[in-house]
Amino acid sequence: MESLWLRPTFSQHFDTVVVDFRWVERGDETTMAKFESWAKERGLRVVVDFSSGINLYPDLRLCNNSADEFERSLNRIQGVLSKMRTLLPTCAKDALFSFHNAPENYYTEAQCQEDFRYVVDRLNTFVGANSTTWLHLRTGMSKPPSSIAEAAAYVNGQSRWKIAPDVGLLLSQGLDSAEALRKALNTTSADTIGLWLVGAPMYDPLVPSLLQSTRGRLADSPDAVVDAVVSLVSVQAGPYSTLIMNADLRPLEATAAQQSDAEFLEVSCLEARWCM
Repeated sequence: MESLWLRPTFSQHFDTVVVDFRWVERGDETTMAKFESWAKERGLRVVVDFSSGINLYPDLRLCNNSADEFERSLNRIQGVLSKMRTLLPTCAKDALFSFHNAPENYYTEAQCQEDFRYVVDRLNTFVGANSTTWLHLRTGMSKPPSSIAEAAAYVNGQSRWKIAPDVGLLLSQGLDSAEALRKALNTTSADTIGLWLVGAPMYDPLVPSLLQSTRGRLADSPDAVVDAVVSLVSVQAGPYSTLIMNADLRPLEATAAQQSDAEFLEVSCLEARWCM
């Protein structure tokens, strides 16, 4: 809440925040109840992000090369999902996941992929077909899945899973329009996309073909990049789409005002085009 108090104009441009899963995991009932009431009054939506903890070790392991660690990890995830449902029922209806890379020894990519499918199916069953919770599988450059087609292969047929494509990664892969994205999705509906992780691709200045990051600022990007983002998001037929934008747009020593200004400039790039 304190971070949002420092952004008095937040609600003019945003209606969603992303929190690390550990915040929910460690939060007591009193803290969660206070936040739920505060968020509900403001119509604030919360996405609980497990991505930082899905690292094989020491946090969350999604491959069964260690049965105890695998089960412990899944129980932790299910525990957080349960707290979301019981303590944050109005605001926290979305959970964001990635996978992790395969272990270096004695466990193959194929074995990991089979385990990932098991995890997707188990969490889908745990959440339940009649739930209001959505599970989102993100794409990324450093952890699988690394393409929207790969992500779609995991979530197709699952009632509570959607895809959260990394827009900067899509652009780096040549998917820079709604038409190109439809082709990449093949038979998967664009409505399978639940969240958009918005950023611009950044390349090594010495090796221009080397992708360094997908979290570059739109405000510093050419107009063609911003236009491509707008085109990609337009692939969905619904009345609105949820775009997750990077808050880390300034150095750590930046003041709250500088941070707020950077976030305003970032979202204004898109708002200007949607209002045209």
